[in-house]
Amino acid sequence: MHILPDIVITDIRMPKMNGFEVIEWMKSHYPKIPIIAISFNNDADFILKLLAAGFKGNIIKGNEEYNIIDILNIVLSGGTHFEKPEQDILIEPQIFEDEKTNSIHLSEEKKQFLEKLIDKDTLKDVANEMHISYKTAERWRTIIFNTFNVKSKFELLKKLIRDKLYRT
Repeated sequence: MHILPDIVITDIRMPKMNGFEVIEWMKSHYPKIPIIAISFNNDADFILKLLAAGFKGNIIKGNEEYNIIDILNIVLSGGTHFEKPEQDILIEPQIFEDEKTNSIHLSEEKKQFLEKLIDKDTLKDVANEMHISYKTAERWRTIIFNTFNVKSKFELLKKLIRDKLYRT
C-alpha cells in the first residue's frame, strides 16, 4: 500500500530534476495532487510559466509575509496562491474559488477586466478601455483562463453561466 501526500512543495532549482520536471512527472502519475513551487524568482513572466505548467501556488524564498499554513490550506481547499510579482500587478496573492459561496475571489480590477473580456469583441478593445497595454491584457487573460481552467472566451462564459458566477 502506497501512502500519497495531500500536497507537494518543490524547489524549482534542484540538481537532478528541476521543479518543472517534477510537475510534469507528477501530472502524469498523480494528477490530483496539487504542487507548490518554491523559488527566489518573483517576476511576472516566471509566474505565468508556473501557471502554464500547472502549479497551484508559489512561495518566494525569504518572504515572511505569508503564513505557510494559510497557503497550504488555500491550495488544499482547491484554490491557488501566487505571490504578487515585482513588476506589473498580474494577479492577487490569492485567487481561489470559495466552494461555500460558489464565488471566485478576484481584485476589483480583475473583476472589471473579466466583465470587459466577456463583453468586448477583442482583447485590444479591453486593453484600450481599461488603459492597460495589450501585453498586460494578454497576461491577465491567461491568468483568468488558468484560474477557471478554460482555453477560450466561449468556454469561460459557458463555465461562468453554468456555475452561476455570471448572469446574463
